[in-house]
Amino acid sequence: MRAKITRRSITALQPEPGRQTWLYDTELRGFMVLCQASGRKSYVVRYKTAGGSWAKLTIGPVAELNHDQARERARDVLAASRRGEDPARDRRSPTLQQLRDRFMAEHCARVRPGTARNYRILWDRHILPRMGAALRVLDVQRRHVAQLHDGMRETPINANRALEVVSKAFDLAEIWGWRDEGTNPCRHVQAFGEAHRQTTLTDDQVARLSAELDRLEHDQAVPMAQLIRLLLLTGCRTGEWRLARWDWLDRDRGVLRVPEVEGVKTAARDVYLPAAAIEILDQLPRTSVYILPGVTGGPIGGHQKIWRRIRSACGLDGVRLHDLRHTVGSLGDRSGLSQRQIADLLGHKQLSTTARYINSADEHKRATADAWGAQIVQLTGGQKKRAAP
Repeated sequence: MRAKITRRSITALQPEPGRQTWLYDTELRGFMVLCQASGRKSYVVRYKTAGGSWAKLTIGPVAELNHDQARERARDVLAASRRGEDPARDRRSPTLQQLRDRFMAEHCARVRPGTARNYRILWDRHILPRMGAALRVLDVQRRHVAQLHDGMRETPINANRALEVVSKAFDLAEIWGWRDEGTNPCRHVQAFGEAHRQTTLTDDQVARLSAELDRLEHDQAVPMAQLIRLLLLTGCRTGEWRLARWDWLDRDRGVLRVPEVEGVKTAARDVYLPAAAIEILDQLPRTSVYILPGVTGGPIGGHQKIWRRIRSACGLDGVRLHDLRHTVGSLGDRSGLSQRQIADLLGHKQLSTTARYINSADEHKRATADAWGAQIVQLTGGQKKRAAP
């Protein structure tokens, strides 16, 4: 049936048993009304895609739109198709929630458990609440990403990590065909500057810390004291010793075999233990599956709170547990270990990461400068005195 689509012509369109009937608009080519066998009527527009095929898009039910509104929407769809867009595909575009779900299911299957956990936190606590879970992937623009990033400026490191996750997700969206190539909305969103903290304990500070650990052991706070001693002796990450189990320990080889587990940042690796660390382990009771158990027998907890009390007691305010790892890297450098050897000790894959850990304490930098200066003076025949004015 062909006629101008009006209220009267739509009313005249009647259902037929077992088949669909159509009303084709004589004013706007491609604009139609579909009448189902049930009597339900909908506005539809037919258009040609950029690939040359025909596609149909349902504009909405007749009961909710009048014919003039539907005609205007049909004009918009036809104009978009002439620009090379595909309105039907765009309407089916996945949402950010769907992008998050596929990102977590597919991309995070190839990363470490701890990394996946951090991604999940960024998506669920920051990205989706700020950008909107229902926002379509195709509708995301640079301004949306910039607003997300700028809204997290109070925590710049988290803001940068969120930007990295969104950027990776939209790279994948292009691979999955959810967006056109080269349209990542994170492009040109400038990350915040990050000041990497590089605190290294001096020999005197290590001695004061050791004395405080002796006092803790006397007060029966053995697991926390031994956790700190093991961190200093091995340069391990805190989670590696907090979650360490007795079945990870190969006593004959003197190795802690750290698997890839939730809560441990590193991939699976072998930590070769110095004799002093093995001596500590030999003295610990095996009251739990964990080497350093808490009160309930699980992994030691409340360690950050206890550490804040310890560092305050020995004048190390502001020093983090992770700074013990920096200290081990710096001591290795001062002991003559190569950067590759220090990287192996700390479990780094990239030497550039290790380079950030090798920063000697000020007193050792001063000693190096004095020794170098004395050598230059000797080579140049002694320091010349300035003539009196």
